Amino acid sequence: MKTIVFQAPHSIYARLILLALLAICASSCSTGDRGGRKDADLSGSDHYNESFRPQFHFSPERTWTNDPNGLLWYDGEYHLFYQNNPFGDRWGHMSWGHAVSPDLVHWEHLPLAIPEEGNEMIFSGSAIVDYGNSSGLCGDEQGDCMVAVYTSHISQGDTSHQYQSLAYSSDRGRTWLKYAGNPVLDLGMADFRDPKVFWHAGSSKWVMVVSLPHVHTVQIYTSVNLKDWQLQSEFGGQGDTSMIWECPDLLEVPVEGGGSHWVLIISSGSRNPGFVGMQYFVGDFEGRHFRLTEPHPEPRWIDYGKDFYAAVAFNQLPVGEAPVLLGWTNSWMYANDVPTAPWRGAMSIPRRLHLRRGQDGT
Repeated sequence: MKTIVFQAPHSIYARLILLALLAICASSCSTGDRGGRKDADLSGSDHYNESFRPQFHFSPERTWTNDPNGLLWYDGEYHLFYQNNPFGDRWGHMSWGHAVSPDLVHWEHLPLAIPEEGNEMIFSGSAIVDYGNSSGLCGDEQGDCMVAVYTSHISQGDTSHQYQSLAYSSDRGRTWLKYAGNPVLDLGMADFRDPKVFWHAGSSKWVMVVSLPHVHTVQIYTSVNLKDWQLQSEFGGQGDTSMIWECPDLLEVPVEGGGSHWVLIISSGSRNPGFVGMQYFVGDFEGRHFRLTEPHPEPRWIDYGKDFYAAVAFNQLPVGEAPVLLGWTNSWMYANDVPTAPWRGAMSIPRRLHLRRGQDGT
């Protein structure tokens, strides 16, 4: 796993990181030399000899992937759910694929987690573990309950409708049931999506950040039971607004040298005109409102390339670990047409996040 520090891109540190990554790739990432990593082969097959198959980045066994969803650590496993078309290698029939890993390098592909049904596609979202099943979503089960919070995209002729829904699992994410009380949050809008839910210890509540894409706004909701949500505040209209805002995340990030700040991450436009990208805002969060701690006169980019989007952080990592971010390494300019088969789409290298104080701010 590599460590990424938010900072200006032209520093000597960034150049050293780039040189180190190029050296690593030259020595171990080519398809001709897998470095003895046969244990990483998909389903014990020879997939890693396929043309363009990444050797270190996650890629689906077959079919299509875009956004990572439901990133979660639980009981020694990293869970990666992801936008998946189980019927083809182009976008469509959105469902949640599923894979688990002990180390974010070697992945076990699991059956489809939450499938498209009828006129409901399963768009992006997040997952958490409700320790002890305090919400009661897993019925009379006494153990822990894994809960997925996702956007239901409902197609109705030429119109569409998006709202937030729940599914739950009592067997470590292997099988899922949809909550009978869905939707749990519905504004009656065509574009209202990508809920990221996490536990906020300071207020003893669940927090959801969710996007109103076309008005460049993130809403913040809270809940005590994951089923009933109350709007607390909004943040928006700043930074890059050249494209829609989606796939938000709000997380506490350590500062090198001590302390921490909250960082709001948004998938938006890019420093590369016409492409999508990701920006971030540095602030503080007390459980209801996200407020900037310093001015952001120019957009702050998480990644300076053209192929990093929809990244979110893993929920509920072991105490003391810095956040780990994972994104989709592709661009909508050509995502449906990249020359890979029988799969399309891959995830980024996992990135540990830190903040650094500099002349231009944190």
